[in-house]
Amino acid sequence: MQAQLEKLGLKYERFSAEDGRKISDKVIKKYYSANLNKSKYYVDLSKSEIACYISHLKVCERIVSEGLDYGIVLEDDIAFNGLFKYVPNILNSLSCDWKYIKLISPFKPKKILEKTFVQYDAPLRFYSEKGKLNNVNGKGFEAKACDIIKLPLVFKLVKWRKPPTGTQAYAITKEGAVEFLSKRSVFFRPIDVN
Repeated sequence: MQAQLEKLGLKYERFSAEDGRKISDKVIKKYYSANLNKSKYYVDLSKSEIACYISHLKVCERIVSEGLDYGIVLEDDIAFNGLFKYVPNILNSLSCDWKYIKLISPFKPKKILEKTFVQYDAPLRFYSEKGKLNNVNGKGFEAKACDIIKLPLVFKLVKWRKPPTGTQAYAITKEGAVEFLSKRSVFFRPIDVN
């Protein structure tokens, strides 16, 4: 993740997750309802699943306590393409009220209720060449910066009938974090099926 984010020039902060091997029974009982799990879910959660959920709750607590407009949460095992660097700009340009946006594509097709296209004009530096380009040794090639041009990028914002599972990448506003904490501080199933 560090290499990917640095390559895109995005600022980030690593948030240390709870360690399921070290989590105490007291912490587990504070957040995890074994009774709700037995009545509403089909299998007990492992300590790792509980720790993962608690980690996401703590990210939300941090967003609220620091008064952030929003946070982008990325799990440590995802891969994304170069267009991801424009996600913060897209989020900042949205005119609709939003609290939570999954930044993933579903693994299999999902029924879409609403679809909106969001355009972002990405600034790109245009370079011109002086002299000859020699492909063998590169001599004779000089690049100089010219104008900044705008390249229109179009992203699709959708509302699914049933959102895809997973928490690989998402953005959550301060208001969304407050709502999530109020509704999910005690949980009974894994975070990625909420």
